[in-house]
Amino acid sequence: MEIIWILTAMTALFFATLLISRLPFVGHLLLFLLLPIGLGIYWFLSPDALFNLFGYIKFILLCCIALIIAGLRFKGWHTQPWARNLLYIFLFLNIGEAISFEVLDLITGGPEREYGGNWMNVIAGLTILLCQAYPRFITIDSDSGRRNMHYDVGMKWVIAYTLWDFTFIYSAHAPSEISGLWIGLAVIHLLTPLLMTLKDASLYLQLRVYSLTVVVGYTITLPYEPWIVKTPHWYSADIDQGLALLSLSMALYLAYSHLLPWLKSPHPPPICYTQWQAL
Repeated sequence: MEIIWILTAMTALFFATLLISRLPFVGHLLLFLLLPIGLGIYWFLSPDALFNLFGYIKFILLCCIALIIAGLRFKGWHTQPWARNLLYIFLFLNIGEAISFEVLDLITGGPEREYGGNWMNVIAGLTILLCQAYPRFITIDSDSGRRNMHYDVGMKWVIAYTLWDFTFIYSAHAPSEISGLWIGLAVIHLLTPLLMTLKDASLYLQLRVYSLTVVVGYTITLPYEPWIVKTPHWYSADIDQGLALLSLSMALYLAYSHLLPWLKSPHPPPICYTQWQAL
């Protein structure tokens, strides 16, 4: 049942993400302004919705990122350093929020409750965060009618990010939950944008933001079967450790690949925030 649900959900998410990416500016504006208001009211009033302040803030943050992407794509914001920097900061915060949650999960564990998270994965997340491409790598395909946003983070970064995020979801959990509940859901929302951008990693973050916004809204609205299949039986402590080690290894390889050109250069430039300046 889980496999059928995953394949069906991935297909639906693929088309939803594709549809959002082809919306005009007005469509983006209406969708990402009205959706958090409408769903917020429903979540607050509905006894079935999995409403919590943390989830709602995350959803609003994703909608804000999507609106910035719309401005970059359709309103010429890509020529403005402030807009690219703002997108960078929002994405930075979105990853940082997950790292903070995993750290909190680790330090609050004890005899009274099973802890989740893994320190190796925390280090991997911090490494990936530091290796995130600077804002100057954000460009718009102006020659195309779709005006897609390209953020040249590189395929190594995309793979490292996917491994880290999957490991985080596999291991970490809220105090009232057990490990593994959302593994199947993680496969859906991490694998779909990855498969959509295998030929061009620079499209990943645009499609990742669109798809994750859909998934977060969906999971809060319909948090029960058959709409979501929870998979705690997929969890294994040994796999957890193996994933954390793999995540850390990929993150360190990513850091090495970033530092290698700098180390090989006879006159390496200083590593500093001057690289934020638009070229």
